[in-house]
Amino acid sequence: GHFDVFTEEAVPTYRHALLLGGQDFPHDEQLADLLDITISECERFYPAFQYVIWGGKTPEEAVKAAIIDPVGEA
Repeated sequence: GHFDVFTEEAVPTYRHALLLGGQDFPHDEQLADLLDITISECERFYPAFQYVIWGGKTPEEAVKAAIIDPVGEA
């Protein structure tokens, strides 16, 4: 999935494709996985939106901060 911003409304949107593989409708497990992925990605990038909206950072600075994955254990 990816985030997109509609320029006219300035509203961020999360988009994700769901492959149905010949099915007419998604199975419950597919929908559950889609929701898990969506929630995880929104939680991961929420700080980036905060940096831009409330922190005065550029989108580039926010993305750099958001894509750093911690390594190791605390």
